[in-house]
Amino acid sequence: MPRHPDEEEAAVSPSSAPGRSRQEVRLALVLNGGVSLAVWMGGVTHEIDLLRRASRVAAGESEAGVGGVAEHDRAVFDAWVDLCRRADVGEVVVDVIAGTSAGGLNGTLLATAVARGVPLDPPGGDGGPRLRRVWDDRARLEEGRLLRRREEDPLPSVLDGDFFREAVREEIAGMGAAGGHRGRPVTLFVTATALGPATRPHVDSFGQRFDVADHRRQYRFRRTEDDGVVYRPGDGDADASWWQPALVDDFDGPDAESALVTAARASASFPVAFTPVREGPELARRRILPAAPVERDGDRWLVDGGVLDNAPFQPVLDAIGRRPATGPVRRLLVYVVPSRGQASTGLDRAAPAGHREQIPDGAGDHPDWTGVLGAAVGFPREGDVRADVEDAAELLARADARQAGPETLLRAELAAPTGAADGLLEQYRRARAVGGLLDVRTTLASANEGGGVVLAPATTVDLDRLLEQDLPWVPPPGTGLTPGPGGWAWGLGTAERVCRLLAGDLRDRAAQGEQPGTDGIGEVVSALTRVEAVRDAVSARLVEQAAGAPAEDVACAAWARQHIEALRAPAALAHCVQQAARGYASAVGGDLDTADVVRAALAVEVASQAFTAYGAFRRTAPFRFLRLGPDVDSPFVDTSEEDARLARRWGDRKLYGTRVMHFAAFGLREWRAWDWTAGRLDAQAHLARALSPDDDETRTRLADWLAGVQTATVHAELGRDPAAWREERQALRTVGDDDLIGRLRSTSKGEHLVVAVVDAAMRALPLRLALDRRGLLLNTLLARRPQQRWRPPWAPAARLVVRRRWKRWTDGLGRRTVGERG
Repeated sequence: MPRHPDEEEAAVSPSSAPGRSRQEVRLALVLNGGVSLAVWMGGVTHEIDLLRRASRVAAGESEAGVGGVAEHDRAVFDAWVDLCRRADVGEVVVDVIAGTSAGGLNGTLLATAVARGVPLDPPGGDGGPRLRRVWDDRARLEEGRLLRRREEDPLPSVLDGDFFREAVREEIAGMGAAGGHRGRPVTLFVTATALGPATRPHVDSFGQRFDVADHRRQYRFRRTEDDGVVYRPGDGDADASWWQPALVDDFDGPDAESALVTAARASASFPVAFTPVREGPELARRRILPAAPVERDGDRWLVDGGVLDNAPFQPVLDAIGRRPATGPVRRLLVYVVPSRGQASTGLDRAAPAGHREQIPDGAGDHPDWTGVLGAAVGFPREGDVRADVEDAAELLARADARQAGPETLLRAELAAPTGAADGLLEQYRRARAVGGLLDVRTTLASANEGGGVVLAPATTVDLDRLLEQDLPWVPPPGTGLTPGPGGWAWGLGTAERVCRLLAGDLRDRAAQGEQPGTDGIGEVVSALTRVEAVRDAVSARLVEQAAGAPAEDVACAAWARQHIEALRAPAALAHCVQQAARGYASAVGGDLDTADVVRAALAVEVASQAFTAYGAFRRTAPFRFLRLGPDVDSPFVDTSEEDARLARRWGDRKLYGTRVMHFAAFGLREWRAWDWTAGRLDAQAHLARALSPDDDETRTRLADWLAGVQTATVHAELGRDPAAWREERQALRTVGDDDLIGRLRSTSKGEHLVVAVVDAAMRALPLRLALDRRGLLLNTLLARRPQQRWRPPWAPAARLVVRRRWKRWTDGLGRRTVGERG
């Protein structure tokens, strides 16, 4: 089926030999979850790592080549190998990862393992998977572990961020420490939230400037392809020497460990639970929002990325668009979230029972004000996730919109000019004038400089004056469907779309049984890679010089033209387009002329972009969307349709990590072991079904496969049989927070833990980042050992009453589960 020229996955390489049966599967992961839900997500991450390595063995690589297999993983690893062979799945590649909050930590560990070419859980360890041992040992609410020691008063936070940071550092330092491993391409995005003033400039339709607060921080770590290039123009005519081989590896080098640890620590810095962390210059160099040149020294304090950016889909989708396909490829965008959807914002609990449209005026019928307040606090998070998912849905629809058939039009134009672009070139020029300017504005806005993000630009730009300029992204009048003056007058976006169009058509031809020449295919892919390198260089140059960008449209366009021409971008793009056209003609064969290929590709560009090129350049690629959550059935215990329905309905109720404000799994080792195992089971069900054909015979066989794999997993991780696992899952559906606290208090160790956590919270309240003076007052009235820094004269008398009531309440926490609460 023909593809849109914007679709990156249309790119192919010489390795896509005709007749290849196994299809490579690429996973782009977006991991979102906070606090102790990290344990469930750790189980998911472990299973994904097993799958990616098992698929390579299924495709013919040796076990030694994938880092070996730990004995406790042997049964499940072999099962994944078998499934990949049966489903005719090629290598399963994890090449894009984004993590927020606790997802930032798990994502960082997995991406580091991929980039360094090592298993997340190498063989030779004792006591089960390494990542599980991290959560079992490190994530314990004990003094000297996650819980700060009592000697420190006042506490800067409830939990010990320094201990957490050191634990992360040890894990990252231990990955691939022996060296000699071949890393694989991967891009990692981690989010954080900056404290202090932070704005981005905007311009309305009447030219008025205004600022919008934007405290989001996004960081990118890349390990590029081994054959990656960087653009460095030289003198004379453009040739291959302008692109130098360059391996970018942000996971290696003297500052890599510090940047990775800081990113993971910052993204998971749940406010008050952990202290904020300073960004530092090492992490600042990897910042993409705002651009790295902004605040180079990294003096900002950072907290949990989930405060503002729950699921950073947009950078992931752009990274997907940059990844060249290596033959037949299936892309899955996997949204890993430990809930039945977005965690409740409180809105669904704020209204009275019955959800009546007209609430009587009686006070008892109005929503509880605490529920309303909780809902209001959660609204921004709901809106952020909703916007991200809607953005993904829009790009998914765009990637699947192939009915226009650009490649069909390309072949028709190659056979004989169709006239499809006749009369549209002037309209195309107008659209590209605005779209190119908006590209410049958007790049400048990432540096918080320049004219800002322009709203409704088509209505504010003086097109006539703009078109009078010699713009490097607009072909001058009379150019027709030729490259134009200087070898290429159509700009960066058009050059990239042309290369993608040619690559996409070659891939379609291969899929339809033709045998395009592999050398020619390689030339097209190489040209596309070089165009992207030119775009990167131009963007970096504009960001570096952003402070000098004029605000007025025409002047800004002229300023951008100077920098684009200083980099000799038009000459470089001319070289790339000609290379792609030659490669295409060579791959297709016959008597195709390079000039005819360029003309036909430009006809498709004008016909398809004349009325859509007003927007900024945006990559997309075909993908399928998979939300991987706990609301999935487990075939080893859910043997009927009713069982499966209830399992999906009550999915996140089976997790300890969703209880006690998402901190419960930190309470007991067996609770963490349960959530870890649940993460593995949920990943097995979701991923096995996504990789397998959807037919009755396969579904039956897959149910049996999952039952066997999940039985083995539960036995290996928990030492239980299916009946015991099902019984505990059933019990968890009705267990509340008070019940879990009661379980803790039923042991002397748990009782000590509850008291220690309450004390730690009391000592953290006076912090300026917590409640400041109000927190100090609460500390004076409630704490067992109040601070002496400030004490109003009436406090001693009030403390006698307030402290007594507070102690009665805390002593009663969880007691009703053991009959000690009235």
